[in-house]
Amino acid sequence: MTQLAQKLQSVVQNPLLSQRDREFARSLEKYYEKNRKLSTGRRRCLAQLEARAESLKSVNVDRKTLDRLNRLAAKVESNAWATDFVTSLTDRIGYGRELTPAQINRLGQIEEEYSDAAVEKKAKFAREFSPEMRARMNVAAEYYVNNPPYYGDLIKQIGDDEDFIPSEKQWRSMVENKYASKVWENYTSPPKYPVGTCVQLRKSSRVLFCHQSKMGFVVEAGQKVPVTSAKGGKIYLILPVGEITPIYCEERDLKLYRKKKKEEDIF
Repeated sequence: MTQLAQKLQSVVQNPLLSQRDREFARSLEKYYEKNRKLSTGRRRCLAQLEARAESLKSVNVDRKTLDRLNRLAAKVESNAWATDFVTSLTDRIGYGRELTPAQINRLGQIEEEYSDAAVEKKAKFAREFSPEMRARMNVAAEYYVNNPPYYGDLIKQIGDDEDFIPSEKQWRSMVENKYASKVWENYTSPPKYPVGTCVQLRKSSRVLFCHQSKMGFVVEAGQKVPVTSAKGGKIYLILPVGEITPIYCEERDLKLYRKKKKEEDIF
């Protein structure tokens, strides 16, 4: 092994350097392995890394905090953001720098999130995640697809993985908020107008159509996820008499057909 290769290996394996510095050193090593030489600029970078490693020998490192970070690092491996955050704090401590109050506060939050009690609570929630809860989650996700831009990342996870189970915090935030709860109520409540019911549109209906039909029949009731949390948001598919194309409308748009209603009140 050449002297240059030994220097590169020493820097790559030096525990005093930050993970970022060691990764950079590894890129220099790969370049050398491929080209059997380093450019002037890369040699200068290697010298700077060696000097930094030497200076760190005299740095007073907060070993207690470093041990705390190392323990946490093993718990957050599945969380890319948390892993990067813990790594950045580890590097900061390794260089003899103190953590800021904001960093200490965030560190405590992550430790609490990954505590044994929190991990067991998360596992319990996953075990108790029922088919009905999944159905409710999917309804909430579809509602927010139609009402962007809320919960975009979570909706993508749900769409990409049919076995996805949210955290309890995610569940409460997206599924149990007042809007999603009202959507679920609209979706699951018994239809006011069952299939086959003869109906007409109310004056206040927001449905636009171009025909003179005086009435229509319910051909589908509540199969589609509501697009609104407003009362009466259940969706119906109506086939107007004399038409071949059905139309979608909401429960609040409809009323029972009455033969003696004025023409302006009906289809």
